[in-house]
Amino acid sequence: MIRPLLLALALALPMTARAQTDPLAAPPAVGLPDDLAPEVPVPTARPAVRAPLPGAEPTIRVRLLATRSDVTLTALGSARLLDGAGALLETVQPGERIAVGRAPSGLRVTVGSGAGRTVAAEQVRLVPTGDPAQSRTAAVSGGEYRGTLTVERGTDGVRLVNEVPLEQYLRAVVPAEIGRFRDDKLTAAAAAQAVAARSYALVRLASGGDLSAGVADQVYRGAGLETPITDRAVELTRGQVIRSNGQILAGFFHAVCGGQTEAVQAVWSGGRPDPALVRTSDNLTGDGDFCRAAPTYRWTETYTREQLESILRRTLSDPALKLGVAPPEPGARLRDLYVTERTPSGRVGTLRVVMGERTYLVHGDAVRRVLLRPGGREILRSSLIRLELTRDENDWITQIQILGGGSGHGIGLCQVGATEMSRRGFTHPQILSAYYRGAELVTAYGGADPDTLSNP
Repeated sequence: MIRPLLLALALALPMTARAQTDPLAAPPAVGLPDDLAPEVPVPTARPAVRAPLPGAEPTIRVRLLATRSDVTLTALGSARLLDGAGALLETVQPGERIAVGRAPSGLRVTVGSGAGRTVAAEQVRLVPTGDPAQSRTAAVSGGEYRGTLTVERGTDGVRLVNEVPLEQYLRAVVPAEIGRFRDDKLTAAAAAQAVAARSYALVRLASGGDLSAGVADQVYRGAGLETPITDRAVELTRGQVIRSNGQILAGFFHAVCGGQTEAVQAVWSGGRPDPALVRTSDNLTGDGDFCRAAPTYRWTETYTREQLESILRRTLSDPALKLGVAPPEPGARLRDLYVTERTPSGRVGTLRVVMGERTYLVHGDAVRRVLLRPGGREILRSSLIRLELTRDENDWITQIQILGGGSGHGIGLCQVGATEMSRRGFTHPQILSAYYRGAELVTAYGGADPDTLSNP
């Protein structure tokens, strides 16, 4: 039975919009009401915001890698190597290496020091003989993984997919995303992260396709990052999800909000509004933002005009951004760069870029993929930015400074803020209520009802 625990944070409290001229100014404080106690009840493609509750714990598929070379697995326990039809190919012993590569008519498989052979199959699966919750199946590319490892034949190489029960997946995701905690005071933050990650995974699973092992979905590097505290947080919250409008809410999260989070539709073009994914203040207690100690709470990037022009010629030519304007001409100079619209939290709503004779309008979080960091390889930390331009006597730009706040898209849970709340003694329902306004905490499968739990 699902019994909701209302995460009420007094949505009626006013939040004055941050001054448009200074997006990095301190946000207004929002008081912490007494009813927070636990006993009171996507410019790029993004997953749906909501999904129905599952009937039982699902097994999920995580895409670990794709390569034109062989995939080499090292068995960490006894396992069976099966073909796509489930027929036994080999019994594998701990320490044995299994190499699988693409062959013209199937897959080429080599176990240990034996001779390789071609299997007329589109996939082979390494399945543990023991309990996957207690053992690790194989190591690959520096990670150790539970569950089943499947090598699939592609058009020009192979793909490696990990099939694993959701709760075991979370044991690896939680420490990879929020940290390998060793302080018991941080258990509530890990528990909040577990609920957010579980909710996100279930919504993503309902939208179809394999999950990515990277930041496109959730960082998943295998069982080697597990800690007793994060394991306990996953177990204590087993099956718990956040629910909005009767369905599971995608538990979006990010590293550092910089003072305020933002509504999903203000950040991602086409993002579906949800009453639980709205702008919130990180200054709940009135004594400063919870995330203010983070190194990326405030930051600065500095470019010469030539550096930024080189970046913009490349990023403004990216067809994935769908800017509707031809790429900059070779040699086009940066003539102007300014913010024309801001979101309620002060993030960039629209950025106007003038390169040569062409003008580009970049919206929302896409700004981070246009204004790459110096070096041109990493996206900008955040869209909560202020621009400062230096010009010469002829009004040509000579230097650009970006003064920024936070790290990540700014939607949902602020991980550093959640960690500080946990350190101060807040429970995981309180942390979740701070970042997912008016949502419900419910048990979708297994575990105890939230209102019968002993909080971490």
